[in-house]
Amino acid sequence: MGSACQETVKAWFKQYLFWLNTHPYGVKEKMYDNNHAVCWSLQSAAYVDLIGDEDMLAWIRERFKSYFLASRMKRLARWTWRPPSLS
Repeated sequence: MGSACQETVKAWFKQYLFWLNTHPYGVKEKMYDNNHAVCWSLQSAAYVDLIGDEDMLAWIRERFKSYFLASRMKRLARWTWRPPSLS
């Protein structure tokens, strides 16, 4: 892919991320307390990595650690998955 095409793709994803962060539909998905927000974060992380938005990537990482992971562990009170025995 040529550099002009790459810049066009990056510009499109930059506009799409703006929409995801400002339109009521995108904001609603972002702030859900379920798999919708996790999917929003996963997709957005890939897009911000592509366009180089380190601030948004840091926000997504922090939300994963301090919200998704923390709330999941709080609900379960422990991890339910155990690694298989190696014996």
